[in-house]
Amino acid sequence: MITTKKMKQNKTNFHKSILGIVLFLLISNVAYAALTISSEESQNFTQNDGATQLKAITIIEDSSQVYIKTGVLKITIPASLQIIFNQTRTKSEILTYGTAVDNGKVKAFPEITFENKDKTLVIPIDKDFAVNEKLVITKVFVEGFNSSPANSDKLIMEINGEKYLDNKSLYIFSNSKEDGNAPDKPSNIEIENLTNGSVKISWTDPTDLDLQSVQILRGKNTDPSGTAYKSILAGTQEFIDTEVSKGDNMKYILRATDGKNYSAQSELLEITVGTPTKPTEQAPHDTTPDTTTPPTDTTEPETTNLSETASSESLCQTFSDITAKDTFCATLTSINKNGIITGYSDGTFKGDNQINRAEFLKLVLLYVNAEITHPAKNEPIFTDVSGNEWYTDYVYTAKKIGIINGYPDGSFSPAQTVNKAEAVKIIIKALGKEMQSVSIAPYEDTEINQNNAWYLPYAKYMKETVDQNSDLFIPEHMMTRREIVEMLGLLKN
Repeated sequence: MITTKKMKQNKTNFHKSILGIVLFLLISNVAYAALTISSEESQNFTQNDGATQLKAITIIEDSSQVYIKTGVLKITIPASLQIIFNQTRTKSEILTYGTAVDNGKVKAFPEITFENKDKTLVIPIDKDFAVNEKLVITKVFVEGFNSSPANSDKLIMEINGEKYLDNKSLYIFSNSKEDGNAPDKPSNIEIENLTNGSVKISWTDPTDLDLQSVQILRGKNTDPSGTAYKSILAGTQEFIDTEVSKGDNMKYILRATDGKNYSAQSELLEITVGTPTKPTEQAPHDTTPDTTTPPTDTTEPETTNLSETASSESLCQTFSDITAKDTFCATLTSINKNGIITGYSDGTFKGDNQINRAEFLKLVLLYVNAEITHPAKNEPIFTDVSGNEWYTDYVYTAKKIGIINGYPDGSFSPAQTVNKAEAVKIIIKALGKEMQSVSIAPYEDTEINQNNAWYLPYAKYMKETVDQNSDLFIPEHMMTRREIVEMLGLLKN
């Protein structure tokens, strides 16, 4: 039986609880109010557009608990969009305004930098913002637009480690317009003699998303001709010329190409073969050692494959950027079937490096221990794969056993970074897994339609077997070396 006294006490406690909840909500609203971050409007781009200005981006400090503090603001284009920032125009034209600029928190012409292969723009914040201070960022230019079919996503803003999504979206639509955008030229070029009598050239690739190769124009005791001596697959970033003799006066020029357009040429490089400047370096030890071999050379470079019986500790100790305590180390060791895991000559694994379709295909075929075969003379493979590339046998084998089909135009695009949808399909087919038809979209971003039909059964398999807790598949995500190893580790069982 409940007495009147108890009822009054319960009523009082109830009122206290309600008051507590109201106070908590009020306090929460003050402490955790989000920033206002929004572009002026959503923006449409067409495939193969030239450099284009982004709409103005407005950021307002809404909270008395200051979120925007001294440090940097990072604006990142997500990997799903084939867009990068145009360094040249953005550096020369970027302009900011608003009360944050008036009050000295950000410079009107900030000294910006770029990260993540020009996918991230970094703007310095000189002082903490105050409540309601506003920053407007304009004159930011982007380029690329190599994506097809159409896709969309939002800019990511990072302030003091916290990430926020833009309120508006960027869209890229397919277009039949020819690509007339030439890549930038290679940078940070160095040339040196090696102790074995060879000449080594190293450089940094331009960040253009459709870059295929860097071409070497060469002259021995004369100026280089306009014809490429060697074409070096994107991502390799070095060439060792062994066809030289002591005393030769060697001249080189570098240029980049996307397969249709050529960059401006580099400055002339000149060296006399003779006294070495550095100890001999071996070709980088990569999971795809062929990255140090020019695409026109079928000779496999020397590599040091690590024993498949190596322990996690001994395997990972060979890489300066991986420790035995790293959870990735165990995964790396578990897929070291046939001793396929190798690294670079500087002792690193470089897990964050993107991996192209040719490199990825070789890794998968070696993992499943496929019998690699060579095509017969003049036997067609793909329109962009000849019979004497380092990757020819791997591409031919993969096509022969039915794990790749290429693109509708008859090409394979070996230098193109492999995306998640392609990687999942190829790995699962190589492992011989059975697929089922798809009647319900496996992920929120995998709508059932004609464009997605080719990869949906494989996305469904991944969702049901190893990825039950994920809502998004992100099919266009460009894969890194680490991510491919982790995917093999997940799907191999």
